[in-house]
Amino acid sequence: SLITTNGLCEMPDSKPVINPGIVSFGEPLLIDLSGRALIHVSGGDASRFLQNQLTNDISKVSETQGQLAAWCSAKGRVLAIFRIFRPSEGEYLLELPASLLQPILKRLQMFVLRSDVKLVSGNHATFAVTGDAGEKLDVTLPDGDYAQTVADDLVIMRIPGEPARYQIAGTADAISKARNNLNDTATADSMFWRWLDVRAGQPSVWPETRERFTPHMLNLDLLGGVSFEKGCYPGQEIVARTKFLGKVKQRMVRARCYAEARPGNPVFSKDAPRQAAGHVVDAIQTPEACDLLVTVKNADEESAVYLGSVDGPEIRLQRGSEIFPG
Repeated sequence: SLITTNGLCEMPDSKPVINPGIVSFGEPLLIDLSGRALIHVSGGDASRFLQNQLTNDISKVSETQGQLAAWCSAKGRVLAIFRIFRPSEGEYLLELPASLLQPILKRLQMFVLRSDVKLVSGNHATFAVTGDAGEKLDVTLPDGDYAQTVADDLVIMRIPGEPARYQIAGTADAISKARNNLNDTATADSMFWRWLDVRAGQPSVWPETRERFTPHMLNLDLLGGVSFEKGCYPGQEIVARTKFLGKVKQRMVRARCYAEARPGNPVFSKDAPRQAAGHVVDAIQTPEACDLLVTVKNADEESAVYLGSVDGPEIRLQRGSEIFPG
């Protein structure tokens, strides 16, 4: 295979796949995030608006601490997962896949009503770095999951996972200037960032999986993305009931499959061959295999699961205590 500078491998007669090898290089890596988007939320009621819509406690977001949160339907199904940046008081950036931007923005705007809230996209941008890029950016990088630093119209957030990785959001001009300071840095693309999320057990929701999962299925309660002390939000009763009744039927685990998989693909167990045991949350092809996040029933048990049907390719679940963070 031919390793390219953007973190992909070109395999004969197949589409490009992720090259995991560049993680071990140890040098800073600049990652283009054109596959991600930002919703800028501002106005006197911005904090209250988000508090009433999202699963997490927005009052705990500050200029030094970002957050993970979900937006659910009334039935408690996840419409989107956001990484929440706070550039300044009363101002927020909601980060999500670009493929979900327009439908989520349109739906969020339906709930603004007469509140003093403005929701816009397109005036902010984002990219990411791994490794020690602080000197080139002339900032002290934040330490701790979702910790953030605000400097020169930029918000830098530490994203969980290894190697150390940081997502940077800001105005288009500030982002362009920051990227220019990293011109001599090796690069990778959005799919590589997505693979790092899979490795770290960090889920995203895609158009194919919107309203497929509850927050518990995606481990959001274990990843710090759900507050059980805050007030109401869409789907809150169902999410709370799941926790307090202890009835989490599926959990997300890391996995590997030697066949191509896509988000939303069903997975099956021979214990119940006619009903899906879960679904693929995310899937990224590497030269060796397809790395996955999947939801499965009885994730702590040893039964095998298969892609598409009980006669499909086996999915090797990576069980263990490290699967469930927190």
